[in-house]
Amino acid sequence: MINTIEVKASIGSFSHSGVEVTLDGKVLPGVRSADVSTDVGYIPTVTVELTAREVIVDGELRVELGAATAEVLEKLGWTPPGGMPVNQS
Repeated sequence: MINTIEVKASIGSFSHSGVEVTLDGKVLPGVRSADVSTDVGYIPTVTVELTAREVIVDGELRVELGAATAEVLEKLGWTPPGGMPVNQS
């Protein structure tokens, strides 16, 4: 369990997102954005968006695209893999 999460926000620039998140005093690298939410009587929730050169997932992923996104990608020459779901919304 993490004891302390600290989120420092400032105006971002092209070289830095303007958000720094530390977990128990150690800086979390690759933070693109952070959102903190809470309500009276509830434990705060921190949602962090990270950037990485590589992501390894131990399991299966299912990627779903909306119909408009798939249409644009297909116009750019993309062909969906066999059996890939496309939302019709």
